Amino acid sequence: MPADTIFPIEIFNLVLKTLSKTKDFTLPNGKAQGNRIGDDDLGPNTIEYIVAKEIYKKNDGDTIDRRISVISNILIAAELCQSKPNALQLKS
Repeated sequence: MPADTIFPIEIFNLVLKTLSKTKDFTLPNGKAQGNRIGDDDLGPNTIEYIVAKEIYKKNDGDTIDRRISVISNILIAAELCQSKPNALQLKS
């Protein structure tokens, strides 16, 4: 990922809002590396997919930069979320 990549606040608002609407406040991260939007590891129920579609306006079949580490680490450092295996969970 380029060092000058910008992470607008809307990303974090979107992720928090989406997590809050799930049954257990948890979503899979998604696996951008080696996958395209819509692949099994980068499907519509993953954070990477949702951010790529909603914020960066990507389409199914597109490749994307891996952003989940930065997104999840900021939300974890802010004590809003916790890491689960291959997923992110909103703290209650």
